[in-house]
Amino acid sequence: MRRALGTLLLAAAGFLAVRACAGPRPSVTAAWLEPRADGYVAVAAVRNAGGDGEILVTFRLRDRTTGRTVPANGTAQVRRGEEVQVRAFVPAPQGDWALEAESEYPPR
Repeated sequence: MRRALGTLLLAAAGFLAVRACAGPRPSVTAAWLEPRADGYVAVAAVRNAGGDGEILVTFRLRDRTTGRTVPANGTAQVRRGEEVQVRAFVPAPQGDWALEAESEYPPR
């Protein structure tokens, strides 16, 4: 009985240690474009429901008329429970663009 209780406590402590060391769990809550004279700045609001670490946001501008895409990436350091804005410059001409943004951890 003592051995089973010790094993159970050890397993619970291991689970809690791994959970505390788990990396970020990012999710994009909003994304928008800010026009500039030489292109756009893609911005994503990202909420982290996990631990601390570096996240990657992949942006894709898609031309609504032609379907052409222009990719960009941005990274950020996040802490547990934090919401951050991740920005990336996108060298695209003025046009009718749709923005897609995805966040991931670990960054590739």
